[in-house]
Amino acid sequence: STAAELAGKGIAAARERRIADEVLVTSRIRQIYYGIQLAEEMSALLIDAVDRLGNEIKKAEAQDTDSDLKASEKYSPIDKLRMKVYRAELEKRLAEARMKEELAINALKFQMGLPMTANVRPNLGLAPARVDMQDYQHYLNRMEELRPESKLADIGVEAKKLEFRMTK
Repeated sequence: STAAELAGKGIAAARERRIADEVLVTSRIRQIYYGIQLAEEMSALLIDAVDRLGNEIKKAEAQDTDSDLKASEKYSPIDKLRMKVYRAELEKRLAEARMKEELAINALKFQMGLPMTANVRPNLGLAPARVDMQDYQHYLNRMEELRPESKLADIGVEAKKLEFRMTK
């Protein structure tokens, strides 16, 4: 009967909503996880840059006491100051990256329902994704086939048709 079909559409819609919620949570966790990995990679790069710049600054300061070097081979005081300012900027960015990493870790704990005291650290570095890109229409078709929101829209249309038939 039409009422049974309508009830079936309601159940199907509820299933699709649940799937949509699961997809959303999974997507959030994946974004947070990749954010943590990115912050770790950024921190490692910034630490390397700060260390290299620090070594260069030490070398520049050591040149002040080396009387064998010609004036043209020495760093100017302005260059030394620029390197120090740039190192301070890198250290600031490093602190920001670490803060964002900690924030992302806490967000991951929250999304997973873990206590804030839990020790959570992704242990894999970033790796490039191996994907063969398709044309735009392929992705549109896949979205229409697989996305719960698309299925919900189809179910809603069918339910409205059944409601209309019931009111006749």
